[in-house]
Amino acid sequence: MHVSKSTPFALALFGLLIGTSGCGDKQPAGGGANPAATATAPTAALPASLALASEPAGAKLIGEIVAGLAASGPVVARGRVGVEGSTDAYFTLADPSLKDCVTIGDHCPTPWDYCCTPADEMAKQSATVEFHVGGKRASGSVIGFHGIDHLKEVVVTGEATKDDAGNVTIVASGIWVKP
Repeated sequence: MHVSKSTPFALALFGLLIGTSGCGDKQPAGGGANPAATATAPTAALPASLALASEPAGAKLIGEIVAGLAASGPVVARGRVGVEGSTDAYFTLADPSLKDCVTIGDHCPTPWDYCCTPADEMAKQSATVEFHVGGKRASGSVIGFHGIDHLKEVVVTGEATKDDAGNVTIVASGIWVKP
């Protein structure tokens, strides 16, 4: 099984994500930026070609992909934008079946961290989406790139890998943001 260079990063991100205990936390799980930091974080310098003009056909829900992925392979994944990196170009892609904190009635300041969702459910229903430039993860936040924002529905095309712990990472080759 191929393990990408980003696997340790994905494991650390996921460990932080599932370790969050309460929706009232000021810092979202996963080490993503807090709302104030996101507002000032520079948007990643990503190629415009990553932004897809239309919705890709054949998208599967990210929970279905996580459950069925046995090794590396191309994917077209649908989900919602969760926690993002303020200094690295990545975000958690959460299955639309998951309820963010606002949807379930907890008006926490960072509902996109899904801290109100049990960690074991989050693990089965999400993946890390990374944006690479020149073969390595780009710097900067993806929030703001062609309409990407917390809790927005997106479809991501790319190459997925699953590590030995079951964590899925997708290196994006394209993204469509639902208007």
